Amino acid sequence: MPINITYIELTEKTGSVEIAGTEVTLDADGSPITDLKNTKIFQILQSGATKLIHVFAATSRMGGGVIAVTFDVNVEAAQTEIKFRAVASDVSNNVSLPTEFTFFLSLVNDGIAPAAP
Repeated sequence: MPINITYIELTEKTGSVEIAGTEVTLDADGSPITDLKNTKIFQILQSGATKLIHVFAATSRMGGGVIAVTFDVNVEAAQTEIKFRAVASDVSNNVSLPTEFTFFLSLVNDGIAPAAP
């Protein structure tokens, strides 16, 4: 499933993430999909548990539609990456192999002293 993080902006503790991509168009066997039901996006927490971020209803049973969602995330202490998983389901509740992607965090110190109050 071609889903990519297209935008992420993080401060020290929180941030906004936009995930966008295209629905699947092929079944696992390579044949055209004819019964797409939905695509689910999960955040994979540091504990390994998953948190459901969004469920996209299929734009058509053939897939191929553009999907995008923006949401806030909290960055845990000493966290160096944020992981996500996308899974597509058909009307029979068969689930695709998950697509996982990771965004590595790096806090930047720009060297500019904060302004005096």
